[in-house]
Amino acid sequence: MRIILFERNYKEKHYDEYKNSIIKVISELQLYDLPIMYNMTFGHSEPMCILPYGALAEVDCDSKTFIILEPGVV
Repeated sequence: MRIILFERNYKEKHYDEYKNSIIKVISELQLYDLPIMYNMTFGHSEPMCILPYGALAEVDCDSKTFIILEPGVV
């Protein structure tokens, strides 16, 4: 299953505008059946965390959790 992850913008500046932009795009593209998580700490936000590309992960939308199930390197 595919999912869209949005990182937290730096120091959460303009949080409401950022959140409203995400909601607008979801609405315009009618992505209602696609799991979407936002305000996550990866990429250029603080604290910085790197998501391993292609690693198996688990998303639990009910408990709002994201867990990486595989190591990022072998």
